[in-house]
Amino acid sequence: MPFAECAPSSGPDKEQALINLGPGLVVLVGPPSAGDPKVPDNPQQHLALIDTGATQSCIDESLAVDLHLPLVDKVMIGGSAGAKEHNVYLAVVSAPALGCYQYGKFAGVNLAGGGQLHRVLLGRTFLAGILLVYDGMRAQVTLGT
Repeated sequence: MPFAECAPSSGPDKEQALINLGPGLVVLVGPPSAGDPKVPDNPQQHLALIDTGATQSCIDESLAVDLHLPLVDKVMIGGSAGAKEHNVYLAVVSAPALGCYQYGKFAGVNLAGGGQLHRVLLGRTFLAGILLVYDGMRAQVTLGT
């Protein structure tokens, strides 16, 4: 079973870094390739936030546009500021450290505009097949498949 450590820091302030930034995982993001839809075509590497509070995984709207992801739908998403309509894109997000991927629809959300470091949110649709150990006392977050 592959494992990946997802805590943001190993320094003296690692507990505060985990609180401020949350757990992250390096992923490859891109449109599905014509040969194999499980593999992103011309992927970009980004840091994804492990977000147990998000039902669906999401991609930053500006990243989706930059990657020329196919726009396939629109959806209403409710958040702390209320409901808003978002574009939905077809993409592949691959987690090489875990040997897994998520293929399908990803809502385009305003992460960069909101000051977020991350360009991808990995929600419960991604985490459904993942072992997640969040050890806040030691500021360690581990994912496994």
